[in-house]
Order: sequence, then structure tokens, then C-alpha cells
Amino acid sequence: MFDSTITSLAQLSFSPAIAARLPILGEGSCCSLALLGETPNMYANIVYSKAWANGQEYDESGLSFISRGATTVWVTSGLARTLDSPQVFNVVHYPNHSPESLYEAHCERIKAVPPETLRAFDIENLWLALCENEAMITEFNTGRGVFRPMTTTELKAITKGKKA
Repeated sequence: MFDSTITSLAQLSFSPAIAARLPILGEGSCCSLALLGETPNMYANIVYSKAWANGQEYDESGLSFISRGATTVWVTSGLARTLDSPQVFNVVHYPNHSPESLYEAHCERIKAVPPETLRAFDIENLWLALCENEAMITEFNTGRGVFRPMTTTELKAITKGKKA
């Protein structure tokens, strides 16, 4: 599905660093492929997310470029805006744009940010950065009622028969 995107990212000197399957309940799939490039202050993230709830399909799949400072996460995204983001996420959406144009837009956006204030990403800390971003998004959506904590009954139903 993302062959041409990965090929374009390779031509921009990005290479796969981390692949993760993200948890999702009910029917659906969610995974992420994060790629590191020559510039240590950004990474590319391809997300495939598709779920069904209440008879409706939710699909939020595509490419984003991400940089992070101490208090702000800059995201230049090719995804359609389906969910709001936490205030610390400075997101600009460019649906249906090429990886090259997203990359150029992201580079232009962070040009004004002093490089020493941007976090450097490498294979050692990228997983932590992905988990931190996911935790902020989950906390934000739980706080506004889009997500909700599972009940004890729900937890038992999905873990029934599984040993710890």
C-alpha cells in the first residue's frame, strides 16, 4: 500500500528505523513505520489505521514528518484531519500531497526554529519519542471523552483465557 511512499522517502535519504503494531480494540488494525533521515531533528512516520465502530469505518492512514522541541511537536501531515490534536501539537495538514512536497513544507516550517532547541532522533530514542507522542494523544482524547478507559468487565472479556 505504501510502496511508492517508501520509495520516495528512500530517495530523500530516509530509511526504516522502527515498525510497530499499535493496540486497537474491536475490529481494525493500526501500525506505524518510522523512518530516520540524514537530518536528525525530524523523522517520517507512515501510519496505517483502520477501525470499525458503531457500523462506521474510520481510516486515518498516511505520511507525516515530525520534529519535536521541549514544548512543541511540529507535524506536517498528509493525513486528512479527522481528529483534533493536543495543544502542544502544531499540526498542518496537506492531504493528497507527495512525500517530497510534505518534506519541503516541513523543512520550511522548522527553519525558523533554532536547531539547538529541536530534539535529535536516532535509532536509540525514536521508540521513546513515538510512545511519548502516542501517550499525549491518548491522554488528550481521553480527557475530552473521545476515548474512555476500559471497564474491568471489558478487560476481563478481552483477556479471558490468556495467561499473564
